[in-house]
Amino acid sequence: IEFMKSYDEKDVEELENTYARMQAKVSENKDFYIADYEFHKIIAKGTKNPIVISINEMLTGVLVASQELTNLKIGPDIGLAYHKEIIDAIKKNDSQMAALLMTRHIEATIKCVEDANEANE
Repeated sequence: IEFMKSYDEKDVEELENTYARMQAKVSENKDFYIADYEFHKIIAKGTKNPIVISINEMLTGVLVASQELTNLKIGPDIGLAYHKEIIDAIKKNDSQMAALLMTRHIEATIKCVEDANEANE
């Protein structure tokens, strides 16, 4: 899948608006994680790939619940940092960097959740 190759200005604007909502709602967990989920939904939609979009839509309930639990465990910092970098890569039409950043974002989130789980044991 060519990550973000099919994005247009409207997609980038939606990502930026959603990112701004995340920044504004850092202290309001529910609003933050909903904006966080919507960011990922826009990424899926922006691929213009019906398979990616369908998978994202099928997983909506799981993803929303997962975003809430993740944000409760690790907070907003990782999402905010990576989302900004991903937007910048998309705006530069650097699909390889955007894909790499998304991969690193997922890996960093998993690591933080694992660390949080170990700390609570």
